[in-house]
Amino acid sequence: MIGSLRQRTYASSGSAIDVDIIQTIKRTVLFAIWATLSVAAGQQWFGPSPDLVNYLAFYNTITPYFDFSGSRFEYGFQFLSWLWAGLGLGYPSLFVLMAAFSLGCKFYLFDKYLASPILAAISYILGFYLLHEYTQIRAAVGISFALLSAHSLINRKILPFFIFAIAGLLFHYSTIAIPLVVVASRYFKGRAVIGLGAVALIAGSAFLPTIQDLIVDLFSSLNPLTSAYVYNDQNIEVANIFSFASITMLGIILWSLADLRTLESDYLRTFFALVLLSYVSLVLLRDSLELALRLRDALAVGVVFLVFREPLSIRNLPLVFLWFAGATYLFYGYSTTQVLI
Repeated sequence: MIGSLRQRTYASSGSAIDVDIIQTIKRTVLFAIWATLSVAAGQQWFGPSPDLVNYLAFYNTITPYFDFSGSRFEYGFQFLSWLWAGLGLGYPSLFVLMAAFSLGCKFYLFDKYLASPILAAISYILGFYLLHEYTQIRAAVGISFALLSAHSLINRKILPFFIFAIAGLLFHYSTIAIPLVVVASRYFKGRAVIGLGAVALIAGSAFLPTIQDLIVDLFSSLNPLTSAYVYNDQNIEVANIFSFASITMLGIILWSLADLRTLESDYLRTFFALVLLSYVSLVLLRDSLELALRLRDALAVGVVFLVFREPLSIRNLPLVFLWFAGATYLFYGYSTTQVLI
């Protein structure tokens, strides 16, 4: 079973009192960041997000006899909104609740499994917070459940794996990719995980029309925009697989491959697979921009767990620098243009 790496690291250096003090300071910092950014998301302190109008329009139509088939939003989000509205509470407080849950899950996992949880949290905020917790709150909650599912499977807890995976799917359909990739990575040992990406790219390219039709058949009844996303009805530009952020992610993939520990460790291999498939999905579905970005953004969160799992050393500092460069670029791009390239 894979436990907290930091607990094992600290146990080998310093007294128990020193470890407790360090843990307390780090958790206090994480708590302060978590509380501040949860409220900031719900109250939209950095300005209204692009999705806010749609969420408010949906929330304001909820009645005591709410029809769950009357919205394109996932059933988990609809049900939670119906319960919250039934209590007479406004949408901003619901947003705070969901942002707090989403960030709380991720920060909990950072603290439990990563060697540098504060750096992990800062990098997550730069790379994903404005997109997920601040804007696409359904995706944020869904990804958090999916990450809990991933760690459950790593620890061989099968029932929690399925429960969290289904919960994630009930908040955002794109999160189905995370448990599927995690399961696949458990059977592709060592360098065979590279074959997982190669097979996905080759088979996906060969059977792309069939895959697109399958996605539409499975999800169009749940979300009427699925067909438009897949077939790019609005002729939106294709995904940029050579942008700075994309090249940075490719650099992280290549550098990770050069480190033998990546594929030997069950934990690192699992999150490497998520990062690898995030880039593969962008390449494969680049003509379906909306769908490509949704899958990439869900899978790419794995980069935080890949980069900060091990204690900082000369071996992994290039990964840290690469990821922080990419995360900073994403933060700048979203905060200035509201478009992640």
